[in-house]
Amino acid sequence: MDLETEHQAIDDIKRWIIADRSISRLEGALQVVADTESDTDLGRDCLRAINTINMLKTHLNIIRIDLNY
Repeated sequence: MDLETEHQAIDDIKRWIIADRSISRLEGALQVVADTESDTDLGRDCLRAINTINMLKTHLNIIRIDLNY
């Protein structure tokens, strides 16, 4: 791996970390709303959003494995 490719890989990993943290914060906020509004449509919508996020995170992890990150 040449130096330019190595720097690009490091930048990519940094972006993955930032994205993971942002997704986790969003998921946490949705979970708070889902817990406090559990018997409403809003609470159920938040749970569906959390499930969608988890599905997307699974796909992102598969992509990472394919890219060897």
